Amino acid sequence: MIKAVIFAAGTVGITLISWRSLRDWQAHGFYRFFAFESIMALILVNVDRWFADPFSLLQVISWVLLLSSLLMAAEGYHLLRVVGKPKAPTAGLTDMAFENTTKLVKVGAYKRIRPPGVLERSWF
Repeated sequence: MIKAVIFAAGTVGITLISWRSLRDWQAHGFYRFFAFESIMALILVNVDRWFADPFSLLQVISWVLLLSSLLMAAEGYHLLRVVGKPKAPTAGLTDMAFENTTKLVKVGAYKRIRPPGVLERSWF
């Protein structure tokens, strides 16, 4: 029962953050909403097992992978904010503020995940 309440509260929070994107199914934020919902569901389904045997080899590996993925996500967000120099969102725009970058980010993980031709073209 408590997990259902947490899921409902999380859904309300994610909806408040993503409400603009939910009106446009072609925006990538529309699908991001469902990705965040799925991640929240996975966390709530598995949270009981995380602490059952916290120092077993599989749990330690799991925690290392989880924390490293959180660090990579935080670094990506940081790079978009600092290197990408986002502009203020305009009315009706479905992207979040940090997604409206004015410079192409070519460092960190973005250096590796860009298609080869992207770095040669000028976007702005």
